[in-house]
Amino acid sequence: MKAVGAAVFKGANYKMVGFLNKKETKGLNFLTGQTKGGILKVPFKESKTVFEIKQTNHKIDADLSDKNHMKFTITVQANGNIGETLFPANYDTEKVIAELEQNTAKVITKQAENTLEKMQTDLEVDVLGVATYLKGNHPTVWAKVKNDWDEGKNYFSMSAIEVKAKVNNP
Repeated sequence: MKAVGAAVFKGANYKMVGFLNKKETKGLNFLTGQTKGGILKVPFKESKTVFEIKQTNHKIDADLSDKNHMKFTITVQANGNIGETLFPANYDTEKVIAELEQNTAKVITKQAENTLEKMQTDLEVDVLGVATYLKGNHPTVWAKVKNDWDEGKNYFSMSAIEVKAKVNNP
């Protein structure tokens, strides 16, 4: 994956409302499960290691008990392997692999959260697919909020969205 940025458009008239830089675009790709490859520099011990991402998926879960305070959890599942290390360690041990997976998950979560914050606070537009999730999985709720999803009341910006990342290094 080579991302250098992305323009963000809103509404039926496709008005450009902003721009995402390289890291924000990577965060968006994690949130939408669109990452098909690439590398992440991940802190490990006193150095860094490179994690090669092979593919990602995402899953959205929701608590829709209050339409004014909807809660969503976006879980990013990343699969890949250690590409390069700058710190001597036994990379075959479960403990080292678990630490690398946890550190990689933190990097993914941080990038995704930064993008999410920009989408909800600055641009106030849903390009994450949450509306699509609501339409397909909760049509009754969607019918009540669709006219004010990322316009008007902007239920999207009012929603609490948590990001979780899980990493597998098979």
